[in-house]
Amino acid sequence: MARAGLSISQADLARQANVAPATIAEFEKRRRTPYDRTVRDIQRVLEEAGATFVDGGVTLTLEQEK
Repeated sequence: MARAGLSISQADLARQANVAPATIAEFEKRRRTPYDRTVRDIQRVLEEAGATFVDGGVTLTLEQEK
């Protein structure tokens, strides 16, 4: 999962995407289908953190320590 791979907590993702933490938790458990706007907001946050969404998956670009 992109969020975990980027070391972003559910709470941080929720705050940055301006959604309730329960929304993230329920989405990840596949108990809820988020609204299109919510998906766009979550995707924006993950992309800003280094995720690139491609057909059928996601690639992660992690900053290397200097």
